Amino acid sequence: MLARGQYYSRQDISRALGGNQEFFLPHVHGRVVCGCFTRALHPQAPAIVLPGHGPERERWTTVFCTQWEYVPIFMKQANNAWQYVGNFKVEAWSDDPILLAIHAIRARRQDKPIWRVLSLTKDEAHP
Repeated sequence: MLARGQYYSRQDISRALGGNQEFFLPHVHGRVVCGCFTRALHPQAPAIVLPGHGPERERWTTVFCTQWEYVPIFMKQANNAWQYVGNFKVEAWSDDPILLAIHAIRARRQDKPIWRVLSLTKDEAHP
């Protein structure tokens, strides 16, 4: 069982939830099982997530956007130290070019273009 505020390695996360230890949206049997985000790429996470381009990123971001269940979210705090911050789901998303550009500037991501902006909401029923 995950404890909010505790730190886990990617290996621990994979053992507990399944999915790839490298990908930012680990998935099992066609479902995203958690999110693993860094402040460098997602400075407003877990509230705002900024996936980049690429077939796998786009595929699993789309799956995440269509899932209705909450999933555990982890934020990288140090090398191999991922803090569990709670369960979240995608509340809304946008691929509006103006919004993408605004977030790219705010996140200093002009060199790593943003494909979509996700707004996540926390599961307050299970703090």
